[in-house]
Amino acid sequence: MGRFSGFDGRVAIVTGGGYGIGAAAAKELAEWDAKVVVADLRREQVDTVVDEIRSAGGEATGFLMDIASEEDNQAAVEFAVETYGGLHLAVNSAGYAREAETLGTYSISEWDRLISSNLNGVAYAMRYQLEQFMDQERTSQCAIVNISSIHGQLGVKGNAAYSAAKHGIVGLTKSAALEYASKAIRINSVSPAFVRGALISTSMDEKDVADTVNRHPLGRLGTPAEVAPLIRFLLSKDASYITGSDHPVDGGYTAGVS
Repeated sequence: MGRFSGFDGRVAIVTGGGYGIGAAAAKELAEWDAKVVVADLRREQVDTVVDEIRSAGGEATGFLMDIASEEDNQAAVEFAVETYGGLHLAVNSAGYAREAETLGTYSISEWDRLISSNLNGVAYAMRYQLEQFMDQERTSQCAIVNISSIHGQLGVKGNAAYSAAKHGIVGLTKSAALEYASKAIRINSVSPAFVRGALISTSMDEKDVADTVNRHPLGRLGTPAEVAPLIRFLLSKDASYITGSDHPVDGGYTAGVS
């Protein structure tokens, strides 16, 4: 594993762990010796990730949950503690996007659904994760990474609710990091650009994908496996002096006009 630190059996929960960036993060943490709770809505996806981790010699178990449910987020933390005896790390990765729609044509129910899935769910998750961290004797090894987006830094036509929620995740991350810094609990966010195998697979057609590729200076889309190592680093003690910051993984997308 080189010079970087492993997690030495610490317990992690990954919401949205059944697909895309969440699945890649769960596998990465398990590879580096974390015990991982893979939490997501669909049993087949959760079971697949858990089986892959176990087949590679890692330790993981699945938990079915709706990220937008406060009760499910509380239950997920309780499950992690009951299964592995504590909770030290969290990746909040669940998200939901939809086809482009202008702000003046959103239905209120759709707005509420997007905000609930992309912002409220992260807040609910953190609420109970942080409570558990504080109930434990040692908080200095505890950390959270929330998954935002480049659209948490930039506006986007046709998806105002998603962009507003992802901006909210960055603000939520910074505020919570300030609140818990004195307890040595670190909280950061990661903002990927368009990533193959994540939300892009369901929200864009081939022409849209081609147009989007051209907006990335590196000339291609990212993959979940390219985001996961940064998540792992931010959770590790190698990042012990990093908190309250957002970290783009975007192929140069937000660097400026190329």
